[in-house]
Amino acid sequence: MRQEEAALRAFLAAKLNEAGLEADEKAIAAVVAATKLEEGEPKEENETRHVSIHEGTDGKLTAKSIKWYNLMKVSFYDLRNFLLTELAILYSDDTKAQVILSLLNLLNEFHSRLAYKFNETDARILLAIYRLNKDTFALPDLLDAYSQQFGTPLPASQAERSLNFFGSLKVLALLRDGNYSVKEKMIYERD
Repeated sequence: MRQEEAALRAFLAAKLNEAGLEADEKAIAAVVAATKLEEGEPKEENETRHVSIHEGTDGKLTAKSIKWYNLMKVSFYDLRNFLLTELAILYSDDTKAQVILSLLNLLNEFHSRLAYKFNETDARILLAIYRLNKDTFALPDLLDAYSQQFGTPLPASQAERSLNFFGSLKVLALLRDGNYSVKEKMIYERD
């Protein structure tokens, strides 16, 4: 049995088990036979993704992450407002106007949500990660870089909380060995 097939079988069995279902060998065999696994980069890797860190003339830091994944954080309230506007557009008699107005509404509603804005503490941590200039790093590396950059120690609990948050936004990934991998290109700008 190929490694890919074994991994797919294990994945299917685990998902069925999570749903409280028994893994039927015939069903799994049918899915495995109909599925072709190929190595490659996930689409997420092909999209434009970056963290922009900006230091103003006052020395204050801001940061934002720009990527399609940030749209996953859209709330029901945002969708409700979008749908209400779309309903108003549908009352137009001109189909071309409906399409154009709908597209403009879509761009207006979701363009601003492509960017996630970080608070100043997280922006400082992101700048320390940027200054490490490494694809992977450990927590002690970050704590040292932060202390050198800002002259004050960063509490490990704050660093871990921020690193976990960055992981949930797919800015970083936690590796099996306890290190972190930088997933987005970081850009630093200063006024």
